[in-house]
Amino acid sequence: MTLHGKQIPRNSFNFISRICEQKEPIISHSLIPYFRKHGCDKLMELGFFSQIENSKTFSNQDGDDVLVHFNNDNFGYYQNQVWHQIDRNSIKQYRLNIKLLILVIARDLEIFSDSEEIVKNHFWKIGSLTAKIPIFFARRIYHSDIFNRIDQSLSNRSGINRGLILTTSKRVQNGFSFTENHKLISINDLLSFDNKNFHIDKNIINSSLGISNIKSGFSDSYRSAVIDGIKYTFSKKQSAIIEILDQEKRPIHKHELMVAAESEQDDPKYIFRLKGKYHPAWNKIIKFDNQGYYWLEY
Repeated sequence: MTLHGKQIPRNSFNFISRICEQKEPIISHSLIPYFRKHGCDKLMELGFFSQIENSKTFSNQDGDDVLVHFNNDNFGYYQNQVWHQIDRNSIKQYRLNIKLLILVIARDLEIFSDSEEIVKNHFWKIGSLTAKIPIFFARRIYHSDIFNRIDQSLSNRSGINRGLILTTSKRVQNGFSFTENHKLISINDLLSFDNKNFHIDKNIINSSLGISNIKSGFSDSYRSAVIDGIKYTFSKKQSAIIEILDQEKRPIHKHELMVAAESEQDDPKYIFRLKGKYHPAWNKIIKFDNQGYYWLEY
């Protein structure tokens, strides 16, 4: 299943954010009915939550946490030496797939590089914007020990003195400032109000970073481009060809081009044609002649 932010209702993302900010990003099975209005079932279907080992404790009718035992093929607990059987569903629990959450954020920002975990379970580098500004993701950043570890990790990375840190915390708190010039923004403050589904408004990011306009050109991965105000997106195979043409800046014969792109096809037209239709960039910025040569014009 190909997952993107448009499949996630905005209120479902808010729910994910709440779980993400817990010490352990876990939800118990017994709470699922209360969270159905937040699209919990759909999030399960999309793979945001996966079942993990059953909880070892159970909250009894007095509200006390008691140790769960397995006896005669049943789960339960002892209280005053009396056995109390419980529904096995009541101790099921599910963990939030944070890697998938980061992937959805990255793809929404049109970042296609792999994420890098910097501080275990709390801080990741997602990639970079067109302006060469690194984008990070942090959870539970307003806990002092976690903040200090993240700040130290950024200080130790040479060549990075400006970046954007996205967090699932609801709002930016005062009293937290980085050693370097990094901007901290809650993802919830970046969501587009014109969309009922999860979508980050890049204009807010650009404004907060002092970027007036996104320049025309290709993204670092060549998976997207803005040319003359028109936005293009490319598959991995297409981006490999685009990158070669852009780097070489000369007409390249199709045979040389396809070998360099490590493609099994012998002509770019087969890569840029799907279901009988050519890619929107075909013959717009991807130019060719009758001799088998290809080049870019933009």
